[in-house]
Amino acid sequence: MSEPTTVATTKPALPPEIQARVEENKQKNAIVAAIRGTIWGKDLNEGQVRAVAQYARENGIDPVRHVEVLGGRIYLTAELYDERGAELVAAGIIQPCEPDLIQADERLTKLAAAGDEWAKAEDTRRMRERIKYGVPEAAKAAAVTRFRITSTGAEVVGVNWCGGGVRQRDPVGDAEPVKTAITRSRRRAWKQLVTIVPQMAERIGHLQASAEVVEGKLLEVAPPRETSARRLGSGTLPSDYDDTRPAFAGREPARVVQGTPTPAPSLDALGVPEHERDPYGLEDTNA
Repeated sequence: MSEPTTVATTKPALPPEIQARVEENKQKNAIVAAIRGTIWGKDLNEGQVRAVAQYARENGIDPVRHVEVLGGRIYLTAELYDERGAELVAAGIIQPCEPDLIQADERLTKLAAAGDEWAKAEDTRRMRERIKYGVPEAAKAAAVTRFRITSTGAEVVGVNWCGGGVRQRDPVGDAEPVKTAITRSRRRAWKQLVTIVPQMAERIGHLQASAEVVEGKLLEVAPPRETSARRLGSGTLPSDYDDTRPAFAGREPARVVQGTPTPAPSLDALGVPEHERDPYGLEDTNA
């Protein structure tokens, strides 16, 4: 009896333009997966994840290290400000100081009660700082970050606190209060520098402006108001960072295309698997 004939089959190569789209979509899917793996990303629906992923990709930033989404707002992290401002620090234009922790600490209280003079002075100093900056006594961590502007000698101060139930729905701050208070106070100080140091405005101002546009998209793809009030912060969820800008700052203008667009080839007809398609949903609109 003769052996059965084995016919080798190979997947036909995709057209170059389609293969390029497939590779691009793989990168997009990696960004979406990274966002879903973050603590804050678990509170976003599919449309919101796509909007944040597209924002990160278009601006060349890492959605895990450079972005957080809280209360329906996009926050650029202290790490991003650090990276964009590193050159100014190295040039001596901006001088960062060591972070100052000012939360109440029962260990200080015990040492002070035992007669430790340093503990008495430090406990008093911290309490004065908390009074000065309005820090709640219940906060597990509170930090002050200072930057000095070399040319003028001016000092910029950023203060923030977290943990101990002082902020609603703050999983990041509750999990690592000291680290979070330090990074958030540093972020607040950097934001002030953006408004007064032109070099910082050039490096990060456009990211802040485009983030406000994306926030409008987050609301557009959000669930109905009655089910999204807790998630999107309609008055019941105070902002982690206490920003004063509104969650919705405008919509992106519609794009006008002259002439008749040529439809993109059908991915179904080309046999492109689902996991290699655009997770942002852009292929559905030939964007």
